Order: sequence, then C-alpha cells, then structure tokens
Amino acid sequence: MKRTIQALTLAAALAAVGNPAAAAVSVGLSVGDGGNHFDVAVGDYYQVPPARVEVIRQRNIPEEEMPVVFFIARQAHVAPEDVVALRSRHMPWRDVARHYGIGADAFYVETTRADGPYGRFRRYRRDQWRRVRLEDADIVNFVNLRFLSEHYHCTPDQIVQWRAGGRRFSDMDRDLYRPANRPLMRNVADQDRRDARQDRRDDRKDVRKDDRRDRQDGDGKDGGWKKDDRRDQRDGDQQDRGWKKDDHRDDDNR
Repeated sequence: MKRTIQALTLAAALAAVGNPAAAAVSVGLSVGDGGNHFDVAVGDYYQVPPARVEVIRQRNIPEEEMPVVFFIARQAHVAPEDVVALRSRHMPWRDVARHYGIGADAFYVETTRADGPYGRFRRYRRDQWRRVRLEDADIVNFVNLRFLSEHYHCTPDQIVQWRAGGRRFSDMDRDLYRPANRPLMRNVADQDRRDARQDRRDDRKDVRKDDRRDRQDGDGKDGGWKKDDRRDQRDGDQQDRGWKKDDHRDDDNR
C-alpha cells in the first residue's frame, strides 16, 4: 500500500509539471498517509504545490536545502528549476544567490545569538552586510530559521537553540506540527505578547515618573515664588508702617 501511494504521488508530481491543476492530487497523500511533512510545509510556506516540491526533490536536492531553492527562486522571481540548474553545476549557494543579485543581507534573521554566522553580520555596518561571506551551511541555517520561525510562529532563538543541540530542521518541523506540541508554540507567542505588554507598562511608568518629577520641580519653583511674594509683602508692610510713624511724628511736631 505504501509503495502504491508513493508511486501515485510521484505520478501526480510528474503530471503537475505539464498540468499545475494536477498538483492537488498529492496533497492528501503526503499529509494523510505519512508522507514527508517537511516538503509539504515547505510548499505551504512558499505557496508552491506539493507536487512541484516533489519534482524538485527528485533533482537530488537534500531535504534541508529545499527551502533554499524556493527562497532564492522567490527572491529572484525565477522558477525553482532554474535555481536547481545552477546548483547542479556544483555552485555554492552564495554564488547561486549572487548570480541573481542576491546579497548575504537577504538571508539574515535577527536573533540574540552573537556567535557563528549571526555574529559575522555584527562585524559590519548594516549597509555593508552584502559583503558578508556565507558558507552553504550558513545559508541553509538562515533560510530554515526563517522558514520554521515564520511558518510556525515561534521565536528564531528557539530554532537556533534546537539547532545548536544538533537537531535536524525536519525533526523540528515534525515536532512543531504535532498537535501535542501546539501548546509550546502558543506559550512562545503568549510569552512574546506578555513581554510586549510589560514593555508598554514600563514605558507608561517611566512617563508617569517623569510627569511627577516635572510637577515636583514646578511646585518647588511655585513655592519659592510664593515665599518671595510673602517676603516682599512683609517688606512692604514694614515700609508702610515706617511711613505711617513718620507721618505721625510730623503731625506731632506741627
């Protein structure tokens, strides 16, 4: 049964080259019958029919390099087959990207990590990121990092942490797709929202502190002005009393 399903899936993939409408044939087979979910997820993220993903897979592209093919194709607005044709000449991925005018800056994903290729970008100003020299492994890591974090709405740092532990991207995809692990994804998103709310609360507290400080400074100035007014008033009253005494003295002399 499994071989029959695989044969039907491949047949649908080959048919889809000439007839894109046939691409829908393999969707249920790939997901529902234990097929390669990583390829299905790649097709879903890059909006490519699974049958066409299967065609690219048959061109001897390693599993974790499949997202790179579709990433470069999307950036360059060319067919994935054109990208594969260049790669089949044993060109490094950076040269394939350079062929289409794509610099290293297009691959960068923001993380808190400062080691490896992530730290390499920090040695240059942002307007010089195109000069960064990325190896094949770097490009594969960056593209899959973007793909998984955006497709499953989890933080790039989580993917980086898993990768540092030696996990394959296809295994991460499987675990993130499992319904049992959906709470993990929700927890990450919830934590991001909580952090954003806390940042907003902290900002409001800072604004209120500044307002109170300004009011206190203003009250201090007002208090000083009032003291000066009272002092001036006392001096004026004393002068008035002195003038009145002088007037009385003049009257007595008369």
